[in-house]
Amino acid sequence: MKQAVSYYWKNVMVSFLITFVTMVAIVLFTGIFLERNQPEPIEYSQSISVSIDYSYSVSGFEVAYMIFMLIWGITAFRAPFYFFQQNAITRKIQYAAWGIAAVGIALLESLLCIACGRLSGTLFHYESVFNQMYESSLLSFGEGSIILQEILWNFSFFLLMGCAGFAIALLYYRLSKIGKVLVSVLVPGFLFVLLPMADKPLLKGGYTWLLEKAAILFSGYTPTGVQIMLPVLTTLVCSILLGCAGWLMIRRAEIR
Repeated sequence: MKQAVSYYWKNVMVSFLITFVTMVAIVLFTGIFLERNQPEPIEYSQSISVSIDYSYSVSGFEVAYMIFMLIWGITAFRAPFYFFQQNAITRKIQYAAWGIAAVGIALLESLLCIACGRLSGTLFHYESVFNQMYESSLLSFGEGSIILQEILWNFSFFLLMGCAGFAIALLYYRLSKIGKVLVSVLVPGFLFVLLPMADKPLLKGGYTWLLEKAAILFSGYTPTGVQIMLPVLTTLVCSILLGCAGWLMIRRAEIR
């Protein structure tokens, strides 16, 4: 098991470091450039100064790592699958090793987002996605509680994207060429064309209602207030479901 987990870590580490260095460079360049062009506070007297609101905010680590996890999940099946099969490593061990690696990478990314966000905030106005979404709801929490909630929020979404990518890779691996084309065309067409067209005349607004409920679950903005842990639980449940689907597909995947 250790060797399998190490294999995943070694394979992802180069691309992970490239993504990290690239994002740090982009965020630092953008933030410092905007900070230097920020207007100075207006001074009314020697003892009183009024600070103006920031005319900018910089973010990006969270979105970049979500995209990274999705792409890594998609690319983390085929080559490792052939490698493990050639070395007589069972699919159960392969899948468990991938799951351990995915959890570890998602947690590492979450911690890096917190650290980079806090360090960037000392140089310019950096505002994480989590803070942008829940800033008004975090006023009653202490700094330690806010950091913990942000770590969990980041981790759950990173893990979801990784599980989604892995499940997509497995699905396309199992499908025939015609099946791949049909899924690629019919699923987006069904979700974004047919269902919106049929929403009012046939579904009586049911599709809109479903989207609203999904938005509540993934954002935490409920009719009674903001529940920050609701999207964490939602994404973790979705990750588990995608993980179960992935296991059902990989256990019967044929070597091609």
